[in-house]
Amino acid sequence: MWQEGDIFDPELFWLNDLPVATSPGPVVARLEAPGGKTWPLLTWDGGPLQANTNLSGPQVRWKLPDLQTSSFTLVLDTPSTPAASSRYTLLFGQKRDLRRRGAMNF
Repeated sequence: MWQEGDIFDPELFWLNDLPVATSPGPVVARLEAPGGKTWPLLTWDGGPLQANTNLSGPQVRWKLPDLQTSSFTLVLDTPSTPAASSRYTLLFGQKRDLRRRGAMNF
């Protein structure tokens, strides 16, 4: 579960399991929270991709704010190849105060 202050750092990849080369076009990454709030993260132009190959892309590094929700979604849009777009919903929780509490008497 992700929490406020965590560094959200997914690595992006293009996976091409087709027997032919492809040009997937740009990937537009953003976060969405329920209620319509969005945060743009990055745009990556993966360029041409040979048949049966994978292409390592950039790594997102973003400090999560207090989203005031129980989940958020990483959206990877591929405008030139809509079928390749993806959405990943992740859990989000409030940061817990882990400071030591007073001693208990028994």
